[in-house]
Amino acid sequence: MNLDSLIPKQPDNLHLKFPDEVSFFNYLMQTDLYNTKTNEYAFAYNDNNAICVYNLPPHIAVNIHQDAIHNHTAWSGVLSAGGQIHDFPDNKHWCEDSYASDYWIKTDDFDTWYQTTGYMVSNNRIHGIKQP
Repeated sequence: MNLDSLIPKQPDNLHLKFPDEVSFFNYLMQTDLYNTKTNEYAFAYNDNNAICVYNLPPHIAVNIHQDAIHNHTAWSGVLSAGGQIHDFPDNKHWCEDSYASDYWIKTDDFDTWYQTTGYMVSNNRIHGIKQP
């Protein structure tokens, strides 16, 4: 089931707004998400509904994103060990604490969001920094 049509986006058409933790969890089981405020990258870790969460500041996330594109894989496919794994019931509590944020985007939308921050990305790496 494609949940994209059920989850409204914020006015920028990138950030997602989840009505409740169940919708957030179900969406996360299908799509990797990145929080542009907390820098959390979250994804379905296994078939037992565990969630894995990494803290990836944007300057690191952009390199992970580009490596994932280059390797035709999800971000999780290019990360090394180090994420927090939330099994049941911890995954439920994490979703309850996280779903209401207005800053979740699909990792597939990361390039579009990142370009709006003022950073310049080319050749799979950061080439400039945001000016104050």
